[in-house]
Amino acid sequence: MRRDNHRKATAKSKNSKRIRLGIRGKLITIFILIIFLSNLILGLGAYITSINVVKNQFEDSTKTLADEINREINLYFQRFEEGAKFMASDSNVQLAYVDEECAHWMMKSFENFIDSYGDVTNIYLGTKNGDVFIYPKTDLPPDFDPRKRDWYMEAANNRELIWTNPYIDTATKELVITAGVPVYDNIDSSKLVGVLGIDIKLETLSKLPSNITVGKEGNLIIYDKEGTVLIHKNKDLIGEIPSEPEIIGSYKIW
Repeated sequence: MRRDNHRKATAKSKNSKRIRLGIRGKLITIFILIIFLSNLILGLGAYITSINVVKNQFEDSTKTLADEINREINLYFQRFEEGAKFMASDSNVQLAYVDEECAHWMMKSFENFIDSYGDVTNIYLGTKNGDVFIYPKTDLPPDFDPRKRDWYMEAANNRELIWTNPYIDTATKELVITAGVPVYDNIDSSKLVGVLGIDIKLETLSKLPSNITVGKEGNLIIYDKEGTVLIHKNKDLIGEIPSEPEIIGSYKIW
């Protein structure tokens, strides 16, 4: 009888220990899961935060780069704009269409302008009579009428300096952009006498941001509002409107 009671007591004790060990094991498992999930959530949070930090840094660096490029380009073109406006206000330019002596001195001024602005390939005056005074001297087609050219019409209609979209220059057969400035009579400032134009080759623009880098291996590409490439490392793409695959295959961002 005593042996049976002892066996029952021993069995009861073992079962009690198993229950206690089972509960403890479950608690340990739950505790480990809580720690794991907490670390996972913290890790994800840190990862998302790091992504946001990198994204913000990239956006800031991109904006800084864009501002730097914009500032350099504005300074570059501002010089030509000021020069063209100054020439358009010259009395010899304003009277060249009716006075041969003024036309003679205007051409001297054109020569000095080209010497001072090395990136300008041509400077010219298209008059309201359809005449053209151009330096350096260039053979134009007999039927060439400046009044029908975009640079003339846009400047005359806007009554202020304009920049054209890229086009093939009639004289050089090269891609250029033109700054056109309306020229008014030196006595009657409301009387348009012609438009003064200066040409810059697109190829010349490609060397403009030579000191600007994009990341470690990136190349700078600049388009006009029509999507035409103005500046690109690959000169074959200058003046083109490439498709997306051509753009992606032509440069690396990072």
